[in-house]
Amino acid sequence: MMPSRRKFLLFLSSWGLTPSISFAQKRENYVKRREVQAWIRETAAMTGMPASDIQAVLAKARFSPLSARLMQSPQRTSTAKPGNWYAHRKNFLASATIRAGRQFASRRKALLKELERDSGVPGEILCAVIGVETRFGQLMGNVRTLDALVTLSFDYTRRAQYFQSELASFLTWCDKENINPLTVKGSFAGAVGLCQFMPSNILKYGVDHDKDGSVRLRSSAEDALASVANYLMQEGWNASLPITWPCRVESAAAKQLYTGGIVTNTTIEKAIIAGVEIEAPVSASPQTPVLLVKLEIPGGCLWRLGTENFAALLHYNRSYFYAETVRELALEIAPSLFSD
Repeated sequence: MMPSRRKFLLFLSSWGLTPSISFAQKRENYVKRREVQAWIRETAAMTGMPASDIQAVLAKARFSPLSARLMQSPQRTSTAKPGNWYAHRKNFLASATIRAGRQFASRRKALLKELERDSGVPGEILCAVIGVETRFGQLMGNVRTLDALVTLSFDYTRRAQYFQSELASFLTWCDKENINPLTVKGSFAGAVGLCQFMPSNILKYGVDHDKDGSVRLRSSAEDALASVANYLMQEGWNASLPITWPCRVESAAAKQLYTGGIVTNTTIEKAIIAGVEIEAPVSASPQTPVLLVKLEIPGGCLWRLGTENFAALLHYNRSYFYAETVRELALEIAPSLFSD
């Protein structure tokens, strides 16, 4: 017969192995904890939601072992970064993904043309973001968002302030849209829907494009695509520019220009003066803001000169691999938007 949980914890304690937060403690009602009660009061004062309503929701939250485990071991997630660009590209631009992307786009040609007209963001870019985020809806996550955010707010203290803010945004969104917070599911980190928006971004960028009265990013591709368009537009998308230009650069010039940031930090003119050789025709002004992009490959690296559009994608996800994947997947999807 297996020993009781209590006896097992006493056994661990005798060897000095008692966890800092025991399994039993994590399973208890969160609202019994003093720090949670303090957060409820602060959130009620900040949002105007009744503290009793917030407490009633949090009383039904449960510890998410998956969220806690994956947040502490990000290398085990599907978004973990391989060691080089070619490995990453192989994972995200497989033939099945490209095929799914073309089908996803071809079913929504009119919508994508409308969104491109209104935002300036090409329809194939919008689809590619959805593809990289969730494989066009196949990988949206099945963790209850309330549980993920409460767990990461109060049991994963390294980023507690960030996740507590997202938890407040999540409850605000649910209250505003009349959504039952117990029914929302998403990633282990609290991202929601086809486009994997964190709750604060739903409030800031979410669009009810289908006019059903709510921003629903999991069940409405129309809302998700419109929300991505709004996000990229507000983050500075420039319809007159490409995303990148391929280039060559020596190590001294690369060091001078710096690579690793997510914002444009130089201009085309200054990059050329520093020693960057652009390998494609450039019709943009020499004063166009750019950043130098390094993509590591076995034995070396590939270089790109990224525009404001590359920077906009980096605000969505800070990885150069991510932004370049969106760009290349979009090139594969584009033909489906122009075929009969």
